[in-house]
Amino acid sequence: MASAKATFDAIETLPDFYGARHGAGHTATVDHPGGGEWANVASNWLRWQLKNDKQVAETFVGGDCSLCTNPNWDTTSKRLQ
Repeated sequence: MASAKATFDAIETLPDFYGARHGAGHTATVDHPGGGEWANVASNWLRWQLKNDKQVAETFVGGDCSLCTNPNWDTTSKRLQ
């Protein structure tokens, strides 16, 4: 997690989101049905970034984004709109 946060901190010009699920470990929720919570978050990111899906953007954007208000996640972001 420290190296991922360091990478996030080093990015200076691009939009960026950092999310870490408490207690997830390296494989996160991969063994859960359908990949679990982490797979849903990754899928939402791709749907937003690649398909401009405004509904799933709410997972990441704004002070009340669904991950930002989820007590199971540590999050921070830069330059997201």
